[in-house]
Amino acid sequence: MIRDERAREEAGHWFAIMRRGATTLEERKAFDRWRADATNQRALDAMHELWGELAVLKTRTVQPAARPVPSRRAFMIAASAAAMVAVGTGAVLMPRLIQTEVRTGIGEQQTRALPDGSVMAVNVDSRLQYEFDDRRRVRMDDGEAAFYVRKDPDRPFVVSAGAYDVRAIGTAFNVRRRGDAMEVSVSEGVVAIIDRENGRELMRLRAGEMSVLPPEPAQTRAAILPVPVESVAQWRMRVLEYDDVPVRALIAELNRFYDRPLRIDGTALANRRITVRLRVEDRDRTLQTVAELLDARIEPGSGFDSLVAAPALTG
Repeated sequence: MIRDERAREEAGHWFAIMRRGATTLEERKAFDRWRADATNQRALDAMHELWGELAVLKTRTVQPAARPVPSRRAFMIAASAAAMVAVGTGAVLMPRLIQTEVRTGIGEQQTRALPDGSVMAVNVDSRLQYEFDDRRRVRMDDGEAAFYVRKDPDRPFVVSAGAYDVRAIGTAFNVRRRGDAMEVSVSEGVVAIIDRENGRELMRLRAGEMSVLPPEPAQTRAAILPVPVESVAQWRMRVLEYDDVPVRALIAELNRFYDRPLRIDGTALANRRITVRLRVEDRDRTLQTVAELLDARIEPGSGFDSLVAAPALTG
């Protein structure tokens, strides 16, 4: 039973990765190794079936086996009996309330199969809570997450972050909230951005679109910007991409991936702007790349490292 539950959790993880699109060679090899196990393959098939997308991957033939009927507990874990069920003479049985808090630490990412069969991937250093009964709601206190939402027109999927609600029915999108800064990007389907205070719809974002939202909806009208679908939630591949941002913003994000922090020596260096795409698996290589781009150097300290600008040349 424990093994089956673990397989369902891992199936949610791989399901999200495959829906993301581009995968690395290492991910593909790991996925093939994982699904070579018949229990794992059945768990993955069940996840596809819940999404109405069952198309058994035919690169491997799984030996026929009696497919168990999911128990109530199993169904709640993998997808949840969240839809209302009519019984008897039309009475309605409301699903039980499920509340869970999710926290990730420095360098930690998690993938969760949600009670309704949706999948949530949570980035490093994030705090969220989700609540499912006759509603589907996630509250993001701080951090970043990608959502792969199982379609249910009767129960919109809502992510509350700051002054906004992001509402979807069946789609894939990413929400990032760091302090007052918030952005939403969509890789599949459509989401609505709602002013949480008055319920007014502010905009709709479609696949390949994103928006950077002000702290308060009344401050300014946010623009809708194009974004490559394949770059939405690419942090899941531990890839960071920044276009003309202050160095301090880049270093703040890098420090969420590594236990040993990096400090910036001097305001002038912190305020410089940088455009870069980094794979953050290897800390030393990542920091060296940043230092070279800035004509700076990394100096080790006691419990931290410093990014130090190279001395100016004098004539």
